[in-house]
Amino acid sequence: MVLGKRLPSAQDGKLQFEMVIPEKYAIVNEKGFLTGTLDGIAFDDSRDLRPGHYELVLNSPTDSVVVLWARAVEKGFSPFRPVQG
Repeated sequence: MVLGKRLPSAQDGKLQFEMVIPEKYAIVNEKGFLTGTLDGIAFDDSRDLRPGHYELVLNSPTDSVVVLWARAVEKGFSPFRPVQG
């Protein structure tokens, strides 16, 4: 299991979500890192998130958005591929 959550799709690229566990997270889709603003601050990699409410605005709207533990992404994990083991 990996920390994170799938976000509902939004045609306009604007999403709101809650985080409970403080950690460094990446925002990704099946192609990799997504870009945009998180609470009005530009992002294109990963960021430390504390418990709370966040507003995400993507530069390019997509149907598949996952907020995922950054260390898992750095080690090659993707929720879009089957786990090998």
